[in-house]
Amino acid sequence: MKIAYILIAFIAFFNFDQPIYGQSDRVKTFNRLDKMFQNYKYGKHKIILGPTPKDYILLDYFKEYFIDKTDKLGYENLGQETIIIFGTQYICVKQFTLVKYAPDPCEVDPFKVTSIEPLILFYNEIFPSFICGVSSNAPNQGGVFDNFFLNKSGSIGFRFTTRCKDRKVYYEISSPDGYFQYPLKGVFYSSVGKVEIFPDIPWNYEKLMCTKSRTQSSLHFRFYDDQGQEKSVTETVYYRSPNDCILGADLTKMGYSSDGFQNMRWMTVGYVNEESREIEEIMNEIVKSNPQIPAWGYAAGSGDVLFDQIEAIWKFLQAKDVKYASMTTTTDGFNPNLRSQYVRNVENSLNDKLANCIDGSVLIVSILRKWGFPTSLVLVPGHAFISFGIKEVEEVNNKTVEIMKEYHLETTLVGAKDSFGEKCSFIRAVAKAEIEAKVEYRGQLNYYNLNVYRPFVKPVPFHLCKYP
Repeated sequence: MKIAYILIAFIAFFNFDQPIYGQSDRVKTFNRLDKMFQNYKYGKHKIILGPTPKDYILLDYFKEYFIDKTDKLGYENLGQETIIIFGTQYICVKQFTLVKYAPDPCEVDPFKVTSIEPLILFYNEIFPSFICGVSSNAPNQGGVFDNFFLNKSGSIGFRFTTRCKDRKVYYEISSPDGYFQYPLKGVFYSSVGKVEIFPDIPWNYEKLMCTKSRTQSSLHFRFYDDQGQEKSVTETVYYRSPNDCILGADLTKMGYSSDGFQNMRWMTVGYVNEESREIEEIMNEIVKSNPQIPAWGYAAGSGDVLFDQIEAIWKFLQAKDVKYASMTTTTDGFNPNLRSQYVRNVENSLNDKLANCIDGSVLIVSILRKWGFPTSLVLVPGHAFISFGIKEVEEVNNKTVEIMKEYHLETTLVGAKDSFGEKCSFIRAVAKAEIEAKVEYRGQLNYYNLNVYRPFVKPVPFHLCKYP
């Protein structure tokens, strides 16, 4: 057997113009290995390392140069070949895996080793109320708001995963149906691994706010570099009505860690609009119909002076014949990973003369906030009502002090009547809500104080839709 190995080594040795010796200079060694490897690629099937005792060092160089860099330089595995290593005293045969050099794909076409995933909140269901309501510029004081949503308020982004580093990548995102004012263009530098970008989208807000029902559309993503390489992706999306309020989402299937549904009921704050033209008109009507109240607003006084104002609001809505319409929070009808609800804005409630628990709460809180009352939306499982603050004067340690007391109001009773056909009184609606807050829903109340959440959730701008 040894004689056969010697013959193989002898024949193979003379098939090379010059054997590869172990050299201390790595650069020279690599250059010689490169030349030798070219011979291998053109038909030489045996590589002879020797004949010196330094062959094992050379083999280490060989491994480092051709094997250990496969992940970084992109080699193609050709399987095992026989390397005959022989020294001065012996001959040995070792099996070794050879690889064939392939051009670095990051230099040839980096997009072949790049994964691009469009990210559209929420599962390609685009909610105008989220886009227009959530403010990405608000400082998150005290951590009351989830930065996850603040950083993604544009709803559209992408996840870019690549093996290539330090490459300048350009991108374009466009809407063929006119939901953007113009195609978005941007640039970033890729690094090995994953990067996620949610840019500021140039939304056509008028078109968004005029979306009356769920509408199918598409988004086009294009990525390219200075070498002219590019990759494009088209994604189908669905635009929702601005009245569709996203209340919760399980984003696990979008690649985000999540413990079930993330609470987004704070989005209801976006439907409170103290600056709307309708609220201004309501306030003028209330003031005119209540000349017995000398001053209006939270600063007008304390105790009964403030209660009288809220009771006047209550009676005004009763006179407008606003009725309760049942509608509860449900799983989104188009995606089981979402929860949403249709919420009427102030104009809808007055025109339709209908309001469910959240609609009526949004309407009354809008008026109270305009007049400066501290107020909150109170959400419990399957229901909503409100809280409001009243200044009261009390004697404490022989001193007169002003304190703020919190009360609750059951807004669904605005259209209710008792067994005698009489409209529900304001005092009864307060008493009902106090029982709900302190007994029925105790431990389940979620308060969304307008003073706290308004910096993050702006009023949904329904007025931007200029046509029916």
